Amino acid sequence: MKSNIFDIHNHKQVNIKFNKILGKLINVETAAYDTSTRPFIEIMRNKDICQYQHKLLAAAFNHLDSSVQLDCDCLDLTTNLSKGDVRKLLNEDKGITAIKTKQRQSLISIMPTRLGAINQGWCPRDGKNVCPWYTQAFSVACNETGDKLATIHIADGTGKEADLTKTALRISCNPNRFGDFKGIAIFSQIQSVIGTRRYEQSFNNANVTRVDIGFNIYGLLSAFAVGIIDISDSKFRESRIFSKLVDNTSGIINEDEEKFIVETVWLGDRIMIRVYDKTMERMHKDSSYKSVYDTCSMTTRFEYQNCPYEGTSIKLTEIVRNPTTLADLEVLNPMIFPRLSDKQLSLLLTNKRNHVVRKHKRKINRIAEDNIIEPWLSLNRNWVRQEQTTLLIPIKKMILSPKKFMKDINHED
Repeated sequence: MKSNIFDIHNHKQVNIKFNKILGKLINVETAAYDTSTRPFIEIMRNKDICQYQHKLLAAAFNHLDSSVQLDCDCLDLTTNLSKGDVRKLLNEDKGITAIKTKQRQSLISIMPTRLGAINQGWCPRDGKNVCPWYTQAFSVACNETGDKLATIHIADGTGKEADLTKTALRISCNPNRFGDFKGIAIFSQIQSVIGTRRYEQSFNNANVTRVDIGFNIYGLLSAFAVGIIDISDSKFRESRIFSKLVDNTSGIINEDEEKFIVETVWLGDRIMIRVYDKTMERMHKDSSYKSVYDTCSMTTRFEYQNCPYEGTSIKLTEIVRNPTTLADLEVLNPMIFPRLSDKQLSLLLTNKRNHVVRKHKRKINRIAEDNIIEPWLSLNRNWVRQEQTTLLIPIKKMILSPKKFMKDINHED
């Protein structure tokens, strides 16, 4: 474990007493919720805890908590390369792993790694738009902490089919980890190897194949986060719910398996809103977090994810103009939970599919009106737009012109 962003002492808005009560609903060994709804329902009838959970949600959604800001924790880019570019990048002495400058050497290391599942589901699509068949992979790590910053895949044109000659580069990264010039170092290294002119030609035509933009609410248990997209948009007709206890590789809860407490909700398909328990996710990925679980705040993440690879692609140069749908998300006010029946609470715990919750929205609204409660919270669209612009402009500039971006930063200092 490198650092603990969930440390309860880092988040003054978290009530330690209530956090401990909510934390007992997570099974640390399995890093999942247990299957019984009874303990959840008992806590959802506790008006003080519901008021606490509402306070956290309201502070975030009404922009009263300045610590709640949009961040980008996943960005995937693909760009075509020439065969000459590929030869330079794969050169053992002068290629992508040969970091020359002392500054970049102090920040990052680039090492060959396994391809993984990058080519899974490969298909040629059509004669004009052949998918790259990736043949080389490299892992980029932070020298100071050992954290993984990015994975770079290269298609050298010698792939699966005899006539497959497409050469390309794909980089999957987490911009949240790019502080202290590490992101600049990664893209400067690519630029220095293939040359500034070729770099600019390639990355000005790069496509964004995935981008995740969202925010965390520390102190909020995901079981208390019931969200819907209440608009008539075909993108959100589908929704899926997940639990790590489901006995299948995907973790998807099927229609006949609604005995599981929902840990993750996907509202949409290729373009979606995801609501999930960040604390459980981190324990699942890094078991060392289990040893410090008692000092962790419950954390829920609200995230917009766009994977346009099979649809209309997003150009990196246009990424700021691509609006998120976070402002379309409505989240149920936890203050209404004590007024609902056990059956209704059980439904909200085990079936958070968009069409199911929307079906009960009118009934929930009537109960809220009778109890003088504002039933739903949503983000201000202008705030989302401004936050997205503030977030993405520096990322775009850094990738398109890393060396110039470095000079501009130094000039500002």
